Amino acid sequence: RQRMANAAAASQWKTVLAIADDHPQLLVCAEMSSLWTVGEAFARSDQTQRALDLYIYVLTNCSDPGERVGTVQKANELLSGEMVDDLLKLERAGVDGEGEFGMVRADMLRGRVGAAAQDTSKVVSDEVLTKLEDFAREKQLAGDAELLGFYFFGHDRNADAVSWFETALEWGG
Repeated sequence: RQRMANAAAASQWKTVLAIADDHPQLLVCAEMSSLWTVGEAFARSDQTQRALDLYIYVLTNCSDPGERVGTVQKANELLSGEMVDDLLKLERAGVDGEGEFGMVRADMLRGRVGAAAQDTSKVVSDEVLTKLEDFAREKQLAGDAELLGFYFFGHDRNADAVSWFETALEWGG
């Protein structure tokens, strides 16, 4: 485990994978940090399908809610949006009946809108905007309202921008 962590810290991804190959007992739910390290090693070694397969294994076999959310968050940093969408299909309902990946989905939306707010040559689909708008209204998060305001301002949709900035102020922004 320590050798694997050291190899990962040094970005020696082939070594990480060799250690994992030699020690399959580290690739179980009780060794989540090792699983995450191997997933990152696959992704950084241009073996994204194997990384996706590993993350699917975690979401199919492991039950700790925090580790499941952490797995999707890590995958979101390393894999394409389409691959992460495949992982999101493995979502389970939480104790409150809500999907366990709700905040991850919101973070993904924020990332897309934020990137397009900073680089106005990027445009976000109406579907993505509507999803973030709905989430912002549901949770009444001033930061999301501000983000939408800046996106719309940068894309010359000033009436929408003003509306979202006013909403942000109403929600304490």
